[in-house]
Amino acid sequence: MKGLIPLMICAAVSGCASTDNTQQQLASSNLQYIDMKTSLLGSWQCTSVSSPSENTAFNADITYLSDGGLDTQAISTIQNPKPMDAYSFNVSAQGEWNLKDGKLVENNNDFDVEANNDISKPLVSILRKGLMRTKSSEWDISWLSQSAFTKSNESNGTTRCQKIASKIL
Repeated sequence: MKGLIPLMICAAVSGCASTDNTQQQLASSNLQYIDMKTSLLGSWQCTSVSSPSENTAFNADITYLSDGGLDTQAISTIQNPKPMDAYSFNVSAQGEWNLKDGKLVENNNDFDVEANNDISKPLVSILRKGLMRTKSSEWDISWLSQSAFTKSNESNGTTRCQKIASKIL
């Protein structure tokens, strides 16, 4: 998903003056001026954005800490062809995050995977190994508002995140 382009309108008929104060107000309302590092700090409820044909879901609480730490608690569900059977896992990860060339880089160093049902148990070690191989993800960020953004990349698709806590970390 491409970044949203905020609209800033000053109608000529209203006689808008181009003062420093007016420009500062317009700039502060423009999402492109969001300080990404400061804005990412805190806890976010993140959900994968998928098409109806995709059979996976990802819901996570992700916390970006001011010291660069990263904590993720997620539920990942993969729909089985049998309607009542879905593979479901609790996944927790700890790691670090940083910004590089305008992208969010998440490095997860430690994963814990638990099955949520009996059909998922045989797949726990496979999922854990897969996660360990893809420890690092680089994301393009598009701010929807000061309390919502999407992160996307080619291998992981798009995830929409909404701020859930406003605490200083």
